[in-house]
Amino acid sequence: MSRPSRRKLQRHHARPRTSLRFACSLLLSVLLTIGILLGMFMLDIPLGERGRMEYRYSLYPEYRFLQAVQLIVAIGACALVIILLGRKRSRRAQRSALVLFTISLSWMCAWTWYAPPKPAVYHGMNLYSPSHDGAFVFEAEQAGPIAQYLRDFPRLLHRSPEQMLGTRVLSNPPGMTVLVRAVQNLWPFDPDRPGLIDRLLLDSGDRPDLLGLQALRMRVSIVLTALWGISGLFAYLLGRLVFSRAGAVVFCLLVTFNPATVHFSPGKDPMQLLTINAMLWAWFAGYRRDQPQLSLLAGMLLVVGLVFGLIHFWIALAALSATLWIALRQKRSLWYTFRRHVLPAISGCLLVVVIAFPALGWNIPATLLGVAQRFAQIQHTIRYSRPLWFFIGLPLFVLFLSPTVMAMLLLRRRLHRIRGLGTPILVSTVAIMLLTYLIGVTYELPRLWIAFLPLLTLGICADQPLLKSDPARRAVTALIILLTLHIASTALHFSLLDPREAEYRLSTRRYFD
Repeated sequence: MSRPSRRKLQRHHARPRTSLRFACSLLLSVLLTIGILLGMFMLDIPLGERGRMEYRYSLYPEYRFLQAVQLIVAIGACALVIILLGRKRSRRAQRSALVLFTISLSWMCAWTWYAPPKPAVYHGMNLYSPSHDGAFVFEAEQAGPIAQYLRDFPRLLHRSPEQMLGTRVLSNPPGMTVLVRAVQNLWPFDPDRPGLIDRLLLDSGDRPDLLGLQALRMRVSIVLTALWGISGLFAYLLGRLVFSRAGAVVFCLLVTFNPATVHFSPGKDPMQLLTINAMLWAWFAGYRRDQPQLSLLAGMLLVVGLVFGLIHFWIALAALSATLWIALRQKRSLWYTFRRHVLPAISGCLLVVVIAFPALGWNIPATLLGVAQRFAQIQHTIRYSRPLWFFIGLPLFVLFLSPTVMAMLLLRRRLHRIRGLGTPILVSTVAIMLLTYLIGVTYELPRLWIAFLPLLTLGICADQPLLKSDPARRAVTALIILLTLHIASTALHFSLLDPREAEYRLSTRRYFD
């Protein structure tokens, strides 16, 4: 038998095995995520510690399911995007596909805002609650001049959780409070000339004397949703460093529109994907293209992100360790990597700090250090069963993962032998996640670990041939199946759960829990 004939025969035998492995991975991933969630929903098994820290099931699953059916349009649009991107010779088709994808992703983010029952009241409830992002809105309303507030923030951290009605402000830097104040100043409420948003509030039956307070919260919810949607642009750019256009589209959807982000948007944690994706894109693009100016930008974005959440430090640490590992694999000098990329990134951090101090009198390092110390101090004030959450924290996080991400993980081959980019990124990210887990952050991981999703997904998918090369006909079908599974599972998640308890608090009149 000639060599060409042998190759054709090998390919003929390999295709059924590949298809079987693909199908088994999809089935197992669905059973480990959606299957378990459906079983727990039907048996009314609590997701968390009942009565204390629990992700509640929705009181209106039928209404949510009817709203989720609208995502069939998104599935069709994304399938068309993949088909158009599969036409390698047609640039017009590829440009049209990217425009269509941008419109689809924007619509999906907008859908996330209006899909819950009575969205004006629903989001207003979340932004009234001191245990959620409402704490930042209350803080912005009560704070004095913002420059003075930032200068005094290390001293304000000594307030007790009882004074703050929770720990949300005390465990986070002041970036979110500054954002709310910016919305308040740049998009003011005018009772004499109500806009479209204000008319929605009037239709919701709010008392006229509370309309101004509710209007601010609605504006904040819209801005948070918009910033979360913009993060998808940087997710796509990050994906393009590794994947084909079609692969970057899939990666962008996995990172941006998933069960965790849909449940907690509009909110601070999905919004942080903007600074995280931008920072990761600048860092890895700077390393890949050997451009120190991009590494400088990554350092600047790191400090901007730290102003909103300390978790950016852990993301940067995982990205740095993965980059050094990749440099060793590529036989690059570590000193060269440090000089060309790490030093510029440190310079970018210092540049933002130096600008902020004379401009606002704000000592950013002192603020971040104070928040880190206060975060450690207030952990004992949070009432939850630590042994219980040590065992259920990670499984709950897995339940909020997309089955498509799980399938991609199952499709990886010989993790220790792969010499691509995925293994260093995946191992470094998982190691940092486990480190934060072991030091005591075992609760609320579906929300807190949204920040890790870009790196985690990149590490899982980076070595997948399905995403790296331009899709052939069979690959287009596989990508459409993966996207359909991802969007459908996100829709089902939305239908079953109300993790922020807005429905429960509204029905029981517990408005300020």
